[in-house]
Amino acid sequence: MATYNPKLKQLNLNPLSVAKYFWERGIEISPINQKLIYFTYLEALKDGYLLFKEEWKAWPNGPVVETVVDEMYDNRHSLEKLFSKVEDLNNQITLNYANQVFQKYHNIEPYDLFQKAQNKPWKEARKPLKSEQEVVKIPLTSLVNFINGKKVKVN
Repeated sequence: MATYNPKLKQLNLNPLSVAKYFWERGIEISPINQKLIYFTYLEALKDGYLLFKEEWKAWPNGPVVETVVDEMYDNRHSLEKLFSKVEDLNNQITLNYANQVFQKYHNIEPYDLFQKAQNKPWKEARKPLKSEQEVVKIPLTSLVNFINGKKVKVN
């Protein structure tokens, strides 16, 4: 769970609701969906909103919210069934961010999308790892510092 920050407005959304939003717009590939969730999360963070409490993990190919990866993988042959059980994204603030992100990134080549998501907080979190396959959390403070243009420092 992301460390509570009293300055951030907690929206307490289900990350799967954000994934569902992108899935309904044709983003069915989990790693691409993840990147769009990440960019939406960062955009909201810029304005002081914390979309959900689950922490981001620095996986080898980019930032990941594990519940989304796990659920989309486990249900990869029946995503329609998975998302039929997930609440729609109905928070207008988040809908605005998600729509902006979708409009900006939905036609970008996957390689470019992955490169953009492998930003400074992801790189800094992965820097001390000894194995390419290791996974570590991306500290919320690193994400906040990144969007505020401050030097990212890993705790």
